[in-house]
Amino acid sequence: MQRDSNSQEKDILHKYNEIFLDNIKDILNIKKKVDLYDVRDRVTADAVKKINEVYAFLWNPDVVLDNVLPEPEPTKLRALYTGLMRPEVILRSIVRYSLYTDDILVVSPFTNPNCMAEKYNPLEHPEQHIDTTLKCVVFMLKLEPWIRAGIVQIIPEPGDFDYPLRMQVFEMAEKRSKSIPKEAFDIHDADFSYSKQDMLRSYLHGPQEYVINLFRRAVPSLKDKSDKEVLKVVNSMKESDPLLSPYVDITKNPQLIMSTSGTNLEMALYIQQLTGSYLYTDMKFRWLEILSALDSEDTTELWSPLTYAFQNLDFRFLDGVNPDFAFRLREEGRVELLRSFVRQTWSSINQTEVISEEKVRTFTDELTNTFNATKSDYDKIDKDLAKWLLSKENLGKVGGAFLSGSLNLILPASANFVTDAIGKLVDSHSKRKTFKVKYPLSVFLELHNKQK
Repeated sequence: MQRDSNSQEKDILHKYNEIFLDNIKDILNIKKKVDLYDVRDRVTADAVKKINEVYAFLWNPDVVLDNVLPEPEPTKLRALYTGLMRPEVILRSIVRYSLYTDDILVVSPFTNPNCMAEKYNPLEHPEQHIDTTLKCVVFMLKLEPWIRAGIVQIIPEPGDFDYPLRMQVFEMAEKRSKSIPKEAFDIHDADFSYSKQDMLRSYLHGPQEYVINLFRRAVPSLKDKSDKEVLKVVNSMKESDPLLSPYVDITKNPQLIMSTSGTNLEMALYIQQLTGSYLYTDMKFRWLEILSALDSEDTTELWSPLTYAFQNLDFRFLDGVNPDFAFRLREEGRVELLRSFVRQTWSSINQTEVISEEKVRTFTDELTNTFNATKSDYDKIDKDLAKWLLSKENLGKVGGAFLSGSLNLILPASANFVTDAIGKLVDSHSKRKTFKVKYPLSVFLELHNKQK
């Protein structure tokens, strides 16, 4: 495997992502259409080692991150996704928001082997990383068309290349953690439900006798069934789960399970400043974290007419649709009028020295007018969705809906927190001095319980 050394700097990240995808598919012998069950059956310990070798080679300690991360572009609407980084939900999160931004940065779910101790390293003990690598591979493959089109850009964790930065961010996060409200840890929704699935998978990886007895106790309908009958149910569950590896037996190769929300809030804000992006999440815990970091009520009040206007508009989000349909809409530039307004507003905000109340009112009026003009585009998408679902090739095979929801905004987001603490980190750990986000933005996507 060779790295393309002739890449232009602005193309390096895109090329690295494509190289990594190409190597994953070569290692797993994926030729055309991706079948997740085939992927599951091909992520062996040997494949785990080879895939992580490629990742370690691409993102080696000599990489200069300033030359790899996308340059800030004041006229580009670039979101940094910070939420649940799981293959089961990542495509849904991207699809739902893709109509409202130009591109989306996503922190890689892979842990860099160059930063891991030998006893935990997938290069030394690949058999312990089968489950985690399988999830990461499926994550990448689900996003493949979006990555190759440049709409989604997978970026490495900056702390992998700068240990002092990593430690400073950890210290900042530890201090801030005291201000996170207790209710943030009491959320029982989709953000955390997947841990139950991981727990079930770990049980299914156990010895046969143990699993049979466990299911007989846990499932009332299996209480009086024979071992053979219980095992039939267990095997059926194993075969139907594309994220449950057939190569794991926890008595022989216990797994190191790693899950992430991309990165912590402080590192996300650091990346935001480096790339000229804004934070986007659909994860309630992360949103409450962002709210807890606010320390500038006066400036937040200035922006309240615009933020309230966003929250009260009935945005529309694709949900559960075929990814090909969603990708086609994005490629066709649907909802461009609204996206263009937000892009121009974002650029204007960050290039204006002083924002007045009158300027905020102007933005608010323009938002309302632009949104009303966008409704006709929503109607066209609705009709296209109906045609797609009723077409011969898709009839009975795909579902989907156009759900209503709101975009909750904070602008500025953690203004002093970013300007003071994160700004100092950027100054001391990066050579990028040409552009900083003066008025950082955070967006929380919240769906309503009704379909359109």
